[in-house]
Amino acid sequence: MAEQAAVLVFTEHLNATWFLNFVAPAVPSDGPQLIARAASNFSDASPDAFLAGLEADIARQNVRGIILSRYVEPHVDVITQCCQRHGIPLFFHIDDYLFAVPADLGAVYLERYGAGFRAQLDAAISGCDAVLCSTPYLAGLMQARYPDKRIRALTGTCHLPYPGPRLALRSRLARLRQRLATRQNITIGYAGSSSHVRDLQLCLPAIEQLLAERPEVRFQTFGIPVPAALRERWGARVSSIGYTRDYTGYLAALYELGWDLGLAPLVDDEFNRAKTATKLIEYTACGIPALCSDVEPYRRAYGNATKGLVSPSDWYPAMQALLDDVATRRQLLAAAEQAAMAAAPGIAGRTLARALDLTNGGS
Repeated sequence: MAEQAAVLVFTEHLNATWFLNFVAPAVPSDGPQLIARAASNFSDASPDAFLAGLEADIARQNVRGIILSRYVEPHVDVITQCCQRHGIPLFFHIDDYLFAVPADLGAVYLERYGAGFRAQLDAAISGCDAVLCSTPYLAGLMQARYPDKRIRALTGTCHLPYPGPRLALRSRLARLRQRLATRQNITIGYAGSSSHVRDLQLCLPAIEQLLAERPEVRFQTFGIPVPAALRERWGARVSSIGYTRDYTGYLAALYELGWDLGLAPLVDDEFNRAKTATKLIEYTACGIPALCSDVEPYRRAYGNATKGLVSPSDWYPAMQALLDDVATRRQLLAAAEQAAMAAAPGIAGRTLARALDLTNGGS
């Protein structure tokens, strides 16, 4: 029996991007094994030591491809030259249009993804054989920027309902306890990192109005602090849970929170239109009905199920209509679950395997 081919994935972080694009997808049995190599593991390695480790990986793991997933340092030049010597196809994977980071995303992100990073990104992509993009929209932007480069679109996310069999009993009991403890309340939730401060602003006026009108309403964030003004005015009725890079732990916590409604606002600009529908997929996997901005990527993800899509001026009536209507919330979740099957593990895995196309050297 032939030894299974392996693909090394050098990744910026072992976080949601890694999990949704390379762990959750069910690659066909005759497809490659995906092996993670995180940037943090090589920060202190010399070029020679890094190359020795890479050569050992190639010899030991039957490596037939290498992916740089948002990976621009360290030692990209060593990886590129090594691939060229061995005739191994090199792919760059990207899930954000990092060449157009909006000015209002925040100083931290503008500094992190500034001119220096963009130069590194361009150099890394230029040395690759093909680019793997998380969405068709992002693929279009990248093809326009690199007209001579092979560009391929993945599913960008993967619908993997939580909890799986191993954690089902513990997580379901924890969710039940949480629901019982908050049964007199209606909890609206928002999950996202600090890069989504500007997106959350879209629905804050509606949340404020609902908190003012309805004493049973609670608002909770996961991964981003509750705005100070909201916390000062509403005290214990608003709360937040800190950000974590432990993605499986994050999914467990999100499921166990058992929110009545999850929000996924997005400012409508090119940067966000290139994103994936990750938040919708996460809410749906965790049994949380979601309201999403009526923009790409949610428009594509929802397909014909337009009830979950909200225009910028309609957050208040959309939330208000759902708070007292459990049946419609269930219908919204069911429609999202149906739509999410387009990103089922088998589909995501086959899409990834075709994009890698190892049988003809990545061409």
